Amino acid sequence: MHKFPIFNFKRFSELPLDELDKKRFAVYIIDFDWNYLFANKHAFEIHNVTRDDLSGANLWKILKEKMEGDPDFRTFLQRIEAGQAANTTTISAISRKRVSVTGYPLEDCYYFAVTILPDKESLMNELRTELSRNNGE
Repeated sequence: MHKFPIFNFKRFSELPLDELDKKRFAVYIIDFDWNYLFANKHAFEIHNVTRDDLSGANLWKILKEKMEGDPDFRTFLQRIEAGQAANTTTISAISRKRVSVTGYPLEDCYYFAVTILPDKESLMNELRTELSRNNGE
């Protein structure tokens, strides 16, 4: 089913990877050397990448510009590397959309969940729709 290296490690066999693959937010599992072990289907859809683009790739190399240009994001990753759970809101280096990123260390790897946040125009359209619905009642 998947080509990710996580399937080569018995210690990850208890992770609910099939369930993570069904989530409607991006999920990434990264080893302690910052190599992508797993990403769910939603990650590929929202970031317009393929499994081959990420399989075994190093996060620091893929997000090099992000690390250099966004010290808050680098600090976010350093907190996780230090064993702390962390959350940040930033612009995705891959999709260029505003995202909320939650990360925390597991016993043998790091877990990240990424949710795309609505942009200003989407929020305004939602508000307009709600107001027109309320005015029509």
